[in-house]
Amino acid sequence: QNQELVQAAQNLNKVITIHSCSTNNDDATKDDDTLLLPFSGKKIIFTGAIVFGDIKMTRSQGQEIAKTVLGAQSTPTTIPTTKNDGTIVIYGLNTEKNKKVKQAQSLTIPTMSAQEFIQLYQ
Repeated sequence: QNQELVQAAQNLNKVITIHSCSTNNDDATKDDDTLLLPFSGKKIIFTGAIVFGDIKMTRSQGQEIAKTVLGAQSTPTTIPTTKNDGTIVIYGLNTEKNKKVKQAQSLTIPTMSAQEFIQLYQ
């Protein structure tokens, strides 16, 4: 599994631009570069099977990739009840109309298919 994560990180490195953060702080050093990842600071919720083509992963594997490769803050299991707090719902095979996805859409929480998630980290 770790080898898969390393490969995913290497693949992601090919498509993500690294931006330099400039500050006016005199204490800042030249090493203050920050890698901006697609899910930085976001909460990622998975629902359904994560499958695309020949790639199949468990929810746990998806959660691990979301956090370690794509920069997610956390991977909770429940939808926030009041507002979008930086959450994204990733729905799996045949779940685009399930309860979690409908609840997310009613709260204007962004959703992403498992296919889009897999393509993002490949």
